[in-house]
Amino acid sequence: EDVFGAGDRLRDQGFDPHAFALPYGDYGQERTNDPAIPQFMRELLTRQYGVYFARNPRNQPGYARAVGEAQRLVVHSGITTDRLYMWLRDQSPGAV
Repeated sequence: EDVFGAGDRLRDQGFDPHAFALPYGDYGQERTNDPAIPQFMRELLTRQYGVYFARNPRNQPGYARAVGEAQRLVVHSGITTDRLYMWLRDQSPGAV
């Protein structure tokens, strides 16, 4: 439902999605009860969107650790590009 529903809702609003950000970056690539799921989902997501954003430990910068609470900004229609930039700037390791 996440894969098809999100695309359908975007198309209903006049958008043509070219990428998909998976909820929590997870399509079963790290843990699953069926080893066929990761390959199936990679193929499905590629067919549906071409590009999809998933969690991958190789993409974590050296200063990030996969433990504890991480900061998260919920992006919605009220978030301006300036606000997004300021949040990213303030959360960068150089600012800490």
